[in-house]
Amino acid sequence: MTDKLKKLIHLLKLNRNVCERLQGFCRRMQPQFPLATLYFDQCESLMDNFKFQTETHILQFESVLSRAEGIGALVSGAAQIMTLGDRTHSITLTRSNR
Repeated sequence: MTDKLKKLIHLLKLNRNVCERLQGFCRRMQPQFPLATLYFDQCESLMDNFKFQTETHILQFESVLSRAEGIGALVSGAAQIMTLGDRTHSITLTRSNR
């Protein structure tokens, strides 16, 4: 699951980068088409909103990912403790059977 979250975060970051490049392109093109100023302003507003939403999603998924990795480490630690407990228990049983 964490691999899929990492891929999703990566894709969201790529989308954000594409949006930034589109904004730069629109800014360069706007002076050449003064009659389309309203269109460029609307595009700028839409892209700003898209970037904000994308950044919010990236932060949310990174938070979920860090929690998942923390839980994974906790489960791994618990499994190691249980394995050590089983070994200790079997050693105790072996000694008491003597």
